[in-house]
Amino acid sequence: SYDATEYVGPFTITESTVVKAIAYDNDIVESEIVTAEFTISQATDNGYPLPFEEEFDNGAGSFSVEDGGDVSIWGSYEYAGDKGMQATGYINKSYYEAEAWLISPVIDLTKVQGATMTVTEEVNKYFGNANEEATIWVREAAATHAGDWVQLPVTHPTVDASKTWSAVTPIELGLNDFAGKTVQVGFKYTSTS
Repeated sequence: SYDATEYVGPFTITESTVVKAIAYDNDIVESEIVTAEFTISQATDNGYPLPFEEEFDNGAGSFSVEDGGDVSIWGSYEYAGDKGMQATGYINKSYYEAEAWLISPVIDLTKVQGATMTVTEEVNKYFGNANEEATIWVREAAATHAGDWVQLPVTHPTVDASKTWSAVTPIELGLNDFAGKTVQVGFKYTSTS
């Protein structure tokens, strides 16, 4: 005899758990214990869990920063309740030449057939050419080495002539070429002095 709950029909699981079951036949002969582990993931609007998400509410979060210069180009910001990461080569009233990266941890896409990435951003009017100076890259992340970076095609939002910043805009980028693999995403910012 076991100290357990008897279920005679379906039951609902609301958190990750291990279920152990024993079945009895009509002669009350019990089966072996069968064990199943269920993992509950946060669902998205379309019902599927996200393989990765970073809000940048607390700085770079799980991303790493590679500034590659004498000044910190990437930094966190908060404005009107919004938080995120920003890159600038204009620091203390001086322009700095820089190539700086914000790089994700390894993201597991091995269980997906198709993948997209949504980046929410805004740009300011001081870019020379945002499409060349603020680029987004992805690379395969193998266990022994990282692959070459591949630039994703991005068209950044435009800034109205009467404004300093563009509207906050979500941009969807296709990652289908990387579905079924592990990857890293890199945001690359360049500036001139």
